[in-house]
This record gives sequence, structure tokens and C-alpha cells, in this order.
Amino acid sequence: MNAKAWSILACLSPSLAVAQQYSNEVDPQHYRVLFENDCVIVVKAKYGPGERNAGPYEARNGVVIALTDLNGKLTKDDKTVDIAKNAGDAWWTVRGKTTSLINQKDSPAEWILVAPKGKTDCK
Repeated sequence: MNAKAWSILACLSPSLAVAQQYSNEVDPQHYRVLFENDCVIVVKAKYGPGERNAGPYEARNGVVIALTDLNGKLTKDDKTVDIAKNAGDAWWTVRGKTTSLINQKDSPAEWILVAPKGKTDCK
């Protein structure tokens, strides 16, 4: 497929292009890849007091580990939920379109996401 055909395809299906963008690609101010291979990606997030994401982006399936106490508001797949976690808490998060994430604390919020890539023969 030539460049012109790709441009037309991108214009006709913008949601497809956006759906492939993850937090570290859309919002490098808040997300940094710590490690990545064929099997897993590890992403660290850090939001200052009152900061919000640059979204929207596609959230990955994975385990989240809170490095600090968290208090925020998350809108994902058109549902808004409050987030309240203690440093050291871990939980599973599911894939979905994140449109808004706000740190509602007066201090930085930090966490790590460990997301599998779906490869089955990882060692």
C-alpha cells in the first residue's frame, strides 16, 4: 500500500489510529517505559498535584502497583470512577479508552503498570 492510500485510510478511520496509542505514546510527560520486551511492558506514571492526563489513550490490561497513596478520578470507556489506593496496593486493570485521569491530591501520585503483551512462550 502506498503513502497516499495509507493517508486516506487514516482519514477514513481516525478511531483506529487513536485506539492504537497508549499512555506513554500520548502523554510522555506523565508516563515512561521502564522495561519492554516481546512478553511484557513496564510503565511508570507520575502525576503532580492536580495534574490531569493529556489523553485520550488506550489503557492496557495489567497489574498496577501504587508507589504513593492515590486519590483521583478516572474516566474510562465513558464511566467515571473515584480512585483511592494506598502505597503498596496492587490491582488488575482492564483495557479501555481512558479519556480523563486527574490526581486530586496535593502531592505527587506515582504507580507502575506491568502489562503482558499476550505472547505465550515467554521465559
